[in-house]
Amino acid sequence: MRGAVYTQEFVSAVGTGGHIEEIAMAQERLPKVTTADLLAALTPAGSFSRYDIFERYCKQAPTADAIPALRSALADTYHATVKCAARSLRKLGARGRCHGRPSCRGFAG
Repeated sequence: MRGAVYTQEFVSAVGTGGHIEEIAMAQERLPKVTTADLLAALTPAGSFSRYDIFERYCKQAPTADAIPALRSALADTYHATVKCAARSLRKLGARGRCHGRPSCRGFAG
């Protein structure tokens, strides 16, 4: 019985979740992150958080022209930025692994 009371208290404290839907709608309205945004985020003088940019990028379909920026982000000091860059490269599959590498010259991607 305590579990049911706890759940009810939690739902009344958190609410119906309408605020979560509002946050999701606001995120959908954000413009897509471009390769230029990724490159700008990698510069030390960038005025925005690298993680925020890379997190938004890893939630969209990555493009092959972003591979150099994503590979550079793998050396970032913040682990969450590295994780987002790795996730984007994984989405690209073989293109993300072989882009510009001499060992993959036979790959046409």
